[in-house]
Amino acid sequence: MKWGAVRIVESKELLLVEKALRCVLFPPESAYWAYQVAKGYAERYDPDFFHELIPESAPMVEDIADFWCRYHFSMPLRQWLATGKKERE
Repeated sequence: MKWGAVRIVESKELLLVEKALRCVLFPPESAYWAYQVAKGYAERYDPDFFHELIPESAPMVEDIADFWCRYHFSMPLRQWLATGKKERE
């Protein structure tokens, strides 16, 4: 290519692993790479939609939210949501 190197990615999953490793290897850049991993995990393609986050992405976004709820609150997403609903009532 005229402007730089080109990579042909044959495995989306392996690319996500590479980005996740960058989180570990480059801590100052970990927020950026963690976002890239989450985005790559959740995005799907459908020509009827403009963006990669489409209705079929919802289960993956829920997985990400569940992971962070377990990490920060030590409880699954649904339990955390139910707890918050009880506190609002």
